[in-house]
Amino acid sequence: MTDHGVTGYSWDNLIMDYRVKIIWRIFMAVWDCVTAPPPKRADDGQTYGTDKSYWWPKMVSEIGAYKDWKCADLLDEVDKK
Repeated sequence: MTDHGVTGYSWDNLIMDYRVKIIWRIFMAVWDCVTAPPPKRADDGQTYGTDKSYWWPKMVSEIGAYKDWKCADLLDEVDKK
């Protein structure tokens, strides 16, 4: 990024932002699960959220990243402040 003129944004800042984004993406997967527009059903029955096949792979991926990047530690740091 510095090769393209970005200044004042360290590698540590980038890693912190990445970890925050991982946490945010978990909430987005939950949002997709429970609040997305209901899909059409042939029997006109009411359903809520998207199909599990859509949001579950995202959730699994994000939970793995949450663990790999130690995002719980980040939340603990925020809680201590």
